[in-house]
Amino acid sequence: MLLSGARNYSFSTGRAHIYFGGASMNNIADVTMTGETTNNDFGTYVSSAGDLNGDGYSDVIVGAPDTHQIPEDTVYFLRRRFDE
Repeated sequence: MLLSGARNYSFSTGRAHIYFGGASMNNIADVTMTGETTNNDFGTYVSSAGDLNGDGYSDVIVGAPDTHQIPEDTVYFLRRRFDE
């Protein structure tokens, strides 16, 4: 799995992409997530988080340092099985 953040997408709304890979890698994201609003920089920080909830699948966290255009940091914990 490869994670990629694109914090400047669409007036800094931001995006995060997940590429699952496989026998051959391509340049098309398998999962794309978009931030909530302009200038919140969703995708500035992306990381695999291990299996935080114990379901047997690797979880992902995505950071957005300017959520809701006030000086606060928000971390999104993504725990959905993306292969279904």
